[in-house]
Amino acid sequence: MLLPTPQGLSAQGHSALATMILALGLWGTEAFPIGITSVTSIIILVAIGGSDPWNSIHGFKSPVVFFLLGVLTLGLALAQSGLADRLAHRFVIRSRSLYWQSILSFPITTFLVPSAIARGAILIPVYRTAFEILGVTQKAPLARSIMMALASVNRLASTALLTGGVTPIVAAALLSVVQEGGFSWGRWFVLMAVPYYVLIAIASVIIYAAYRPRNPSLNLSTHIDSPQGRFSGREKRASLILLMVSTLWFTDFIHHWHPSIPAILAMIVILLPKIGIINVLVWVRRLSWSNYLVMGAALSLANALIESGAADWIASGALNSIPSRGHSPIVSLLGLMVGSSLLRLMIPNITGFLALAIPVCISVGSGLGLNPLICGLAVTIVGDGVLYYPAQSPSATIPYLEGHLSAGEILLFGIIMTGVCYAIVIGLAIPYWSLLGESLLN
Repeated sequence: MLLPTPQGLSAQGHSALATMILALGLWGTEAFPIGITSVTSIIILVAIGGSDPWNSIHGFKSPVVFFLLGVLTLGLALAQSGLADRLAHRFVIRSRSLYWQSILSFPITTFLVPSAIARGAILIPVYRTAFEILGVTQKAPLARSIMMALASVNRLASTALLTGGVTPIVAAALLSVVQEGGFSWGRWFVLMAVPYYVLIAIASVIIYAAYRPRNPSLNLSTHIDSPQGRFSGREKRASLILLMVSTLWFTDFIHHWHPSIPAILAMIVILLPKIGIINVLVWVRRLSWSNYLVMGAALSLANALIESGAADWIASGALNSIPSRGHSPIVSLLGLMVGSSLLRLMIPNITGFLALAIPVCISVGSGLGLNPLICGLAVTIVGDGVLYYPAQSPSATIPYLEGHLSAGEILLFGIIMTGVCYAIVIGLAIPYWSLLGESLLN
């Protein structure tokens, strides 16, 4: 704030950008608990003129945070009902490698529970119980590798499906201007499944090489008393609620409900007296409210950047500073991707990032003679394939708050994955898309 306001940036945008930089620094260094940083950043945003009081809480009114509350409640219900404990025993006993079992489960369970946030909220209680059974400490390689996979690899499986969450839906909507007739479920899957599944495989190998997870060497079937007998009433109700909400998420192409609606309906049923699963007082005490604070603050700060014009100022500087027509198409596309990465670092919300990056990249790419659809898909992969700090996605914040990972680990992995995304787009996606009739040159 002490620096002169840059040319082209409003005073309000200057204040919003300063607040965002402060929040990123505190989130990244963990100088304070991330929930405290989230609340403080909103107060500072209003105090220095980055936003008015009503708009400063924009993120806390978003359907995304209500969706998050719903899926966190669902995960808590699975744990409280005993269903997570039953699943954990079966996972541990039947799996020779808990890490690879978790990796293989992500693409499969995506078809049942499309949302990465929901899968994380459901799976974390299962793995928490599994770690207790195995005697795995909080900083053990097995626990850290699985939580890193949940924070990073898990959400990549969702974007391969058009119904997988906010990212594919927003990206497909923005790219419909250059895709005649828009995207069908099948068209999106054909274009994105190959690069995303390869990205999942490479990310999984990198995590495995970094942590070297190993299951403890003991005969689990003789050391663990697995829950036996029929499901309890609460387990049955939890299973029924999970089936109901998953069905509603997977059939959104029929009813067109926002994913938050099934999540909130599930939360209401879970909290109902007598027929529910959790007492309201237990819910208030046990729910991870830090996730709610971080997500609400991240969305609010992103909105302040957009409303003040700071996001456009960042986007124009990051995305327009790319090689001119004198360079090869690959170099020009690489320039777009590098600019997008810089923008992604500053915009924690993936929706805000896509809303800014895709239109600019389509316009700039077309001017450079590139296929605008390829530019948009490439930017989607580069922006969605990385996380530089936990607040960039609730699907990362939830496992991060379990305490197994540090912000530094997530940042380092994000930097590595940035290079991996560039390599996959250039080395795999472009030749693959060309075979599908979408060449790099327009």
